[in-house]
Amino acid sequence: RILDSLQRMPLYNGELPNREYEIASLTLLDSHSHPAPRGSGWSTTDLGRLLIWLKIVDQWYPELRVPARQVVKEWNFKRLSRNGEAFGAMLTGQREFLRQEGRLGYEQYAATGFNLWGIKLEKAPRPSSTESFRLFGTDLRRDTRNMAYLTSEPFFLSRMEIGTISPQFDTLEDALYEVQRQRWRHEGKLTAVSEDSIGQEPWFVYNTVSAGPEPWVCISPSGRLYPQFKSISTKAAVALWSVHGDAYSLRLLYAVKDNFHPSRGYYAGVFENGSNNTSLNVNTNAIILEAILYRRLGRRPFLQIPESDFVGALVLSGKNEPYEKEHP
Repeated sequence: RILDSLQRMPLYNGELPNREYEIASLTLLDSHSHPAPRGSGWSTTDLGRLLIWLKIVDQWYPELRVPARQVVKEWNFKRLSRNGEAFGAMLTGQREFLRQEGRLGYEQYAATGFNLWGIKLEKAPRPSSTESFRLFGTDLRRDTRNMAYLTSEPFFLSRMEIGTISPQFDTLEDALYEVQRQRWRHEGKLTAVSEDSIGQEPWFVYNTVSAGPEPWVCISPSGRLYPQFKSISTKAAVALWSVHGDAYSLRLLYAVKDNFHPSRGYYAGVFENGSNNTSLNVNTNAIILEAILYRRLGRRPFLQIPESDFVGALVLSGKNEPYEKEHP
């Protein structure tokens, strides 16, 4: 049914899937979720993630291979790729803006989705606008461009779905996990950061390892700080346990395992003040299911990709010191 809908739904400008649809009718929506004949544009990050899952369907279900490939065949990627980078479209009123999308983490993760279908984004895997920094004795890297929020989600998703993008990307994923563990050791704060919905304004925040030069920032998509909404992300806690499986990740799991509605699924998280983030949303629960599946498959990535098809190396400076693996 999903593949059928993807084939039938109208595309933005006849090119690519719109940012939002009304599900029952497949109606194009604008940026305020109102019906709009033209729609509101496309998100390259969302499309890259969708392309990864269409490739998983292609590999796992031979009977769905033809419709999965037909979906991608109908899309026109010509305006999305410029000089090896991905550009998203945003329609505001009558004016369309094309802007480069993606920051360190999501840029490489999403670019892999395009690469899997033959759309090459050569610059995306090797961002020049990054710098090294050190936090709790751990070497990390962050994006120096605006609106660059370094958080866990693209890294644990890529580990579960793709396995590896490059050894350097894996190193950064491990370092991001380690620095969250070190924050708990040094400050006594259980830490599993990600992006999450919340039940009040601004409705969505990024809990980060770094937002610009500042560590451990909670920030909205508009760039406003919300320190009161710092939280342990339920989906991040479960995913990090699934990926790493050491004693710290087990602590994270136990911190969130009872944080659910009896019939509607898991809440988004636990704020650092001890209260619950009671947002119930599909993203939290989908990633929890994905993490459980990854664990049941013996921590094998969902896709089997030849090494020659990896997006490429993400160059990191410095070297991370190995940390001792703990086992419960």
